[in-house]
Amino acid sequence: MQFSILIPVYNVHVKTLVESLLEQAKASKLEFEILCIDDCSELSISYINQKLNLLDQVNYKVLASNIGRAAIRNLLFKEAKYEHCIILDCDLAIENPKFIQNYLEAFQDNAILVGGHYYNKEAPQNEKEFLHWLYGSSIEARSLSKRKQAPYHSFMSSNFACTKTDFDRVRFNESLVDYGHEDSIFAIDAKQKGLQIVHIDNPVLHLGLDEQDVFLAKQKKAITNLKALLNDPRYASLLGDYSKLIKWSKKNFIYQLIKLFESSIYKNLHSKKPRLLALQLQKLIWLKN
Repeated sequence: MQFSILIPVYNVHVKTLVESLLEQAKASKLEFEILCIDDCSELSISYINQKLNLLDQVNYKVLASNIGRAAIRNLLFKEAKYEHCIILDCDLAIENPKFIQNYLEAFQDNAILVGGHYYNKEAPQNEKEFLHWLYGSSIEARSLSKRKQAPYHSFMSSNFACTKTDFDRVRFNESLVDYGHEDSIFAIDAKQKGLQIVHIDNPVLHLGLDEQDVFLAKQKKAITNLKALLNDPRYASLLGDYSKLIKWSKKNFIYQLIKLFESSIYKNLHSKKPRLLALQLQKLIWLKN
């Protein structure tokens, strides 16, 4: 077997991640590549990252303009040398010494393998990063058993693997340029085209945490994407199964009640002790506005 490790990069130093993957890949004794494509990061970051090209079997490319989360993942699979591909977000750490081996042993046709991810158990020292950590560790980080209960709903593109052939049957929807719901649409398309999403126990540590203002701005962009998708007849009826938020939004009396507390919700989300309930209520307000 030959394999490609694919990393979309944006404004993150990836030397540690690449070196840990390189060590494991070499230990496999198989032919491989590590392909990084930088989605027009800040020059100071991409300049340092490009030094990774000095490493054998590592290829670091920089785009002249930002193409977005969906398009860069499609581009990585297009340019991958080998049929079997592992793709990872750039703000991760690999703590499992058998991470690559686990994927290589699990590869199968007509399937997308999802390894999962987790967050540090301790809250971040930077209080402004607490909301992202709370959401990530409470909502995004799911055990293998929970992911298996709803395999398509639990798909996340931060850590997955599949063949180029299977990926080309789905691909990410490039109409979604801003942050949010690329994974939902990818999972829906995979299900419609008969591709399995198979969850395995191969998680990575999520390191990147946004401060409150940045995190909330991304969440708002995700709601904007969701609203656009709800106007798309290909997805409108299917997305209801993927989001409790959509079901809540159809109950106008709940929305009217929540609006009475909008200022309190805003204050909580910008406080030192934000609550997940406040975030869900804020999302509902964004969706209905």
